[in-house]
Amino acid sequence: MRAILATVLALTPGMALASEWKTLSDTEILEVLAGAHVEYIAARQEFLASGDTIWDTGEKRLGHWSVNGGKYCSKWPPASEITCYTVDQMVEDPSRIRFTDPQGKISNGKITSRK
Repeated sequence: MRAILATVLALTPGMALASEWKTLSDTEILEVLAGAHVEYIAARQEFLASGDTIWDTGEKRLGHWSVNGGKYCSKWPPASEITCYTVDQMVEDPSRIRFTDPQGKISNGKITSRK
């Protein structure tokens, strides 16, 4: 039986490596993001407990964040519109998070520290 299982796993690359993601609730989003520093491919973001957020690509930009209806929402002045994202956390590695915008575009990040 073990030989059959090993053969099946060997013939299906990635099956054992598939990541499971959990969509976070309002409370979970607040717990995960408040005070967190998240690194992306070309940027870093700090989520202050005050509701401010700092986006850093070498030049810092101050915005505001909140949680509403199971989504992380952000506003980046001088723009007045608010964009909300679904937040998922990797089950196997809770430091990995992803944000999905209303159009379905995904941004992957890694929590690197907390304040």
